[in-house]
Amino acid sequence: MKNAFSILEIIISIIILSIIFISLSKLFFYFHNNENKLNIFQKLYTLQDELYLNPNQRDIILHTQDLKDLKFKEYSIENDLFKFKRLDIQDQNYTLYFLP
Repeated sequence: MKNAFSILEIIISIIILSIIFISLSKLFFYFHNNENKLNIFQKLYTLQDELYLNPNQRDIILHTQDLKDLKFKEYSIENDLFKFKRLDIQDQNYTLYFLP
């Protein structure tokens, strides 16, 4: 009877330990996913900083019938995940309409 009870204790302890290790593995998997999301946010913020420091530039001229030609400057930058663009008007008479 003593051997049967010890085998039962071993089986129960193995089941309890397996439940603990399964929950720990899920917890580590959750932490790993959060770390990946933080890496994505870090890439986003570095790309945003790069947009103001070293962007690609392109001039855009918008021909309108009522107004004179509007000149814009488009700044853009991209990486493997994101693509940012910023549009600035060159003529300062229209800054009231294009607020930063």
